[in-house]
Amino acid sequence: MEGFVDLLIRLGVGTLEFINTPIIIGVFVFSALVTIVIMLISRLLQSIFKKRN
Repeated sequence: MEGFVDLLIRLGVGTLEFINTPIIIGVFVFSALVTIVIMLISRLLQSIFKKRN
């Protein structure tokens, strides 16, 4: 049980460190994730339209 609590504390500290990262890095990572999601959605839509045709 102590190991689990230690893990939770480490996760909490890691989350705080992640939140405290510079905003520029956060925006860069967020934009990269959004770009990847948009690419995946466009691929899915293309495959759906190709199947209909």
